[in-house]
Amino acid sequence: MPFGVKETLTYVGWLLDSRRVQAASIENYLAGIRVAHMKAGHSVPVLRPDIVQTILRGAANKDELTKKLLGKPPRLCMIITKMELLKCQISMSNMTLSKKRLMWLVSTLCFNGSFRIHEICSRERNTYDPTACLLWSDIKLEKMKDHDSTSRVLKIHLRNPKEQKLAQGVTVELFETGNFLCPVSAFLKWKACSRVHLSKGKPAIRLDSGENYTGKDFNRDLKQLLSPYVNYQKGTISSHSFRSGLASLMATLGYSDLDIMTIGRWKSEV
Repeated sequence: MPFGVKETLTYVGWLLDSRRVQAASIENYLAGIRVAHMKAGHSVPVLRPDIVQTILRGAANKDELTKKLLGKPPRLCMIITKMELLKCQISMSNMTLSKKRLMWLVSTLCFNGSFRIHEICSRERNTYDPTACLLWSDIKLEKMKDHDSTSRVLKIHLRNPKEQKLAQGVTVELFETGNFLCPVSAFLKWKACSRVHLSKGKPAIRLDSGENYTGKDFNRDLKQLLSPYVNYQKGTISSHSFRSGLASLMATLGYSDLDIMTIGRWKSEV
């Protein structure tokens, strides 16, 4: 350290050629290197210049083609009917009430906000990265007045969003919907029954034990609840299915590609 373009290209080339690492994993490794630079007191390096992004896009396309050739099941999109099924399965499960409401909160946040799972949940049970993890201080519930009515909005501040490496991060607003998918209602119900001490400097999404509820935990619980109804050999449902769910719904309702990309914080590759 510190990394420059040469070091980054050498590292990425080694991962692809010698280690046979997939593009998605390389993205995670680069994020780790960025944090390592920060902890060592170095200036945060630009680890994804245009040439690296081009290489990773090509590698990602190759990975997807390989999966198709090997017959690996595609990832399914989370749709409204599957959200209804998931809520029903959560309700009938033997989880504690707090765990049920926590899982449903994560589900509604990921669906309504098109979040990546690790923008909401920690990667590890007992440790977390304070520069990227969603902390309790990153969640704000505010009231909004519209003419004669008042509604509530849940503001989620992402410290280190993947698509925008900005010092101030990005705030995503989730509005009260009044239906079973309402993220505001899910948040308030979980908060009312959670026994975890909600400290500003600690991760927001935690179990009553105080341990972090990780993305791996969520995907495991998701598969356990839905596998009786979803053939995972033909198509899988994971945390990333929620991110594409809102986009798919908006497309069916006639929203423009620009509107969909804005909501999901996607960038055009053109």
